[in-house]
Amino acid sequence: TSTGVVAYASRSLTDTEKRWSQIERELLAVSWGIEHFKLYLFGSQFRVVIDHKPLLGLLTARKPTTPRLERLRLHLQGYNFVLEHRPGTSNPSDYFSRHP
Repeated sequence: TSTGVVAYASRSLTDTEKRWSQIERELLAVSWGIEHFKLYLFGSQFRVVIDHKPLLGLLTARKPTTPRLERLRLHLQGYNFVLEHRPGTSNPSDYFSRHP
């Protein structure tokens, strides 16, 4: 299958979110993106491409984590998606953040 951009969306982190750990901010981004496009995604299987490899283990592990991560994980349980890791160096959307 081919991959193409359907839409873009972004938001700034709050002052509190800026103090979160890296993995918490990465999971927040996934959760917010899915929530933002829920009208298009709910009820369909879709793929989420990430460049933060630790998220793969976090979302598949059954071990308890921090309450904040658990809340974000719980929010994602209603969606049917596959998480795919793609290193940032080979991710075209990461180009501008790596080459200012």
